Amino acid sequence: MHASRSRKDLEELMLTKLKEERVKLERFLGVLGTLGNISPFIGLFGTVVGIIKAFRDLAASGTGGPSVVARGIAEALVATAAGLLVAIPASILYNYFMRRLKVITVDMEIASARLLVMLGTK
Repeated sequence: MHASRSRKDLEELMLTKLKEERVKLERFLGVLGTLGNISPFIGLFGTVVGIIKAFRDLAASGTGGPSVVARGIAEALVATAAGLLVAIPASILYNYFMRRLKVITVDMEIASARLLVMLGTK
């Protein structure tokens, strides 16, 4: 459709289309990256709350012993595990899709350059 345009115009059209497609491909990567980054902090927050609860229960009971703090510590460890359960797959998927995006972008750049050569524009 634009084959009669100058090489400079075609390069600019291809570059803008490449950027447009890249934005479409990156659409949900921010959410995935954010999940991978903040999930450990949410787990850590749950851990701190659980430990605080364990010490509060210990203080309220008046007598020390593992059974008094075990429940609070168990809750704390569940929060930590939940944070990691979300963060690890989110980080793996984010890195995988970022790599795929890079490969796709390079493939588009190569195809654009080859098309310009085949069109033989000046």
